[in-house]
Amino acid sequence: MTRRYPGARPFEISQKHIYYGRTTDNDNLYSMVKLEPLVVLYGNSGLGKSSLLNAAIIPRALSDGYFAAARIRFNAWQQDTEVQSPLTKTWEILRHEAEKGDATGFLDKLLPNEASLWYEVKKFHLSKGGKKGILLIFDQFEELFTYPADQVLDFRRQLAEALFTPVPQRYWDVLENNEENLGDLLTPAELAVFQQPPDVKVVLAIRSDRMHLLHQL
Repeated sequence: MTRRYPGARPFEISQKHIYYGRTTDNDNLYSMVKLEPLVVLYGNSGLGKSSLLNAAIIPRALSDGYFAAARIRFNAWQQDTEVQSPLTKTWEILRHEAEKGDATGFLDKLLPNEASLWYEVKKFHLSKGGKKGILLIFDQFEELFTYPADQVLDFRRQLAEALFTPVPQRYWDVLENNEENLGDLLTPAELAVFQQPPDVKVVLAIRSDRMHLLHQL
């Protein structure tokens, strides 16, 4: 028999069929996600934030057919320990998800293998045919603030760019500098998809007693 509860661990996406209740929370949070680019889900530790996201919000977003979802769960930084930076972890998860789709490589004609969150989000967007919204869920977000200040600042800047910049100026500069041979860089279809901004939604799940740390963003 399938166990009704996973114990101390949160429910996972695969356990959506045994996750019951929280209907009002599910409806309210999903409505907010569809309306706002950035949503903060906060509550006491162990209250069930991760379970709500994993077993209710993500399956619902996927079943609606509009969103492609990626979940990033942060771990605490520890000195003298090799722990991926928040950005590196986010990039790798997006790349893994993008490999499941049919991504084109025309972004690399402009700025090859650029190290930015906007680049990874756009590649993820392209891998889904350029037609879906993107739902990025950052769980245990309070752990971001255990990292060195320069990494937190870099994450803040890159998240803001991914959310609010349709196309960064550095890409337009490349196109303007190659205006005469633009057709050799991008086809008309590629240019149209390139200019189409992805509909990015972000959920930050954080403990209530760590909410004040968001002022750093």
